[in-house]
Amino acid sequence: MNNILTRHLCSFLQPISNKNASICEINYLLESLLPNSFYKLLTLRCVPQLSDQALDFSTYKWSS
Repeated sequence: MNNILTRHLCSFLQPISNKNASICEINYLLESLLPNSFYKLLTLRCVPQLSDQALDFSTYKWSS
């Protein structure tokens, strides 16, 4: 579980560059995502990602 959470958080917390090739800091990113200071928490959601080999053993059947 920790490995999965770490992988998703690292993809969010890694340095991000914009079109001008300058690196955006996490503070700037959070200020952009949370413009209202009354909202103290940011909710992150992700879709479960399964490898092709694991799909055969999965009980989840998502129709798309």
